[in-house]
Amino acid sequence: MHLLLENNHILTWILYFFIYAFIGWIVEVVYHVVKQGKFVNRGMLAGTICPIYGFGSVLLTYLLFPYRDKTLILFLSSALICTFLEYLAGLILDKLFHKRWWDYSDNKFNLGGYVCLEFLLYWGVGGIILVRDIHTSMVNMVSLIPIQLLMVVDILFLIIFIIDIISTVQSILKFNRKLKLLSEMREDIYKVSDKIGEEVADRTLNVMDRSLLISKFTAREKRIFSAFPNIKENRYRDVFLELRDKFDEWQSK
Repeated sequence: MHLLLENNHILTWILYFFIYAFIGWIVEVVYHVVKQGKFVNRGMLAGTICPIYGFGSVLLTYLLFPYRDKTLILFLSSALICTFLEYLAGLILDKLFHKRWWDYSDNKFNLGGYVCLEFLLYWGVGGIILVRDIHTSMVNMVSLIPIQLLMVVDILFLIIFIIDIISTVQSILKFNRKLKLLSEMREDIYKVSDKIGEEVADRTLNVMDRSLLISKFTAREKRIFSAFPNIKENRYRDVFLELRDKFDEWQSK
């Protein structure tokens, strides 16, 4: 503990992470308010942070702050670093949870739908603003915080962050199990319907929709559908799209 108190460098960067993750969340909210005309609590987590912005900002400021007066280096490095992080995050989340949380497949010059040229340019400009204009003020502001208070704040934020991650992962896994159950039920019903006709199967599915699972959206599921309107399910696509349609119907009422 004594060594940690002496080395406030680590504590400072932890706080930078949470501040920039919060700023990133604000940027996402503003962007989607402008794009969709309504507030959406963006991000996988329930809290008001987007961790990828925190990681990206810390990495950019740590590596590129010495080059803050070299605009071209800042732009190119920021664009490449952030695009790589976005690609890596999208790929990992896709493989872990079998969902594509954002998709640039409709954008020109995209790579696997995870990244695209348009946002590469945004990351380059954003990196310049962050490293050259924002981070100096951030350093001056955080330096005013006493080390003991800084440690308490970091620990508190880390505890909340870890709890949020665990809760989010559990909710997504539960949602995946729900999709699996619905998919298996759907398959069983259609096996029977081959013998007695598609009409009976459709009626059975409609009854199941209303009375069992479809109408029961959890708070986390509502957030997933609201925050990620372009999310794509890889394993249980048909059932997921059906849930998506039911959610849109529910939301429009």
